[in-house]
Amino acid sequence: MKTKFLAVALAAFFATMPAHAANVLSQAIEKAQPCRVIKVTKLGVTISVDKFKSANIESLKVDIAGDAAKIAIVGSLACGTQEKSAIHGDFFAKFSAAAQLNLATCLIDESSVQILSTGGSYGALIDVFKHEIEKVINHSVSEKVKALCS
Repeated sequence: MKTKFLAVALAAFFATMPAHAANVLSQAIEKAQPCRVIKVTKLGVTISVDKFKSANIESLKVDIAGDAAKIAIVGSLACGTQEKSAIHGDFFAKFSAAAQLNLATCLIDESSVQILSTGGSYGALIDVFKHEIEKVINHSVSEKVKALCS
């Protein structure tokens, strides 16, 4: 009974309020501050592209079958250098995220995040930090999805 209720509640949350759901996930990404990991020192000069600018959820898809809820997201992230930086720049990244939630246990069985493309003045630098950024986004989205279940 609990599983069916959770499935209906989760489906209703995403289906009737897709803009709200996308906003909640964007806020979760902002709160996690995925840009904070981007810092490089070369020849005594530190470059930090650690100022969060925005996170946008471009598409959000939810499929529910039995006790399994599959969630797929495509979004973007933008960061820049701090105002006080000697060298200014920015980057953006498009990413996809997927999670499978077991509605019976409220556990995430699988989750993944992949950066699909990067750009901006420091876009090439992001490849070095790709895995760290993916981990931060994965954690923040997973936590928000789990919170919907409890």
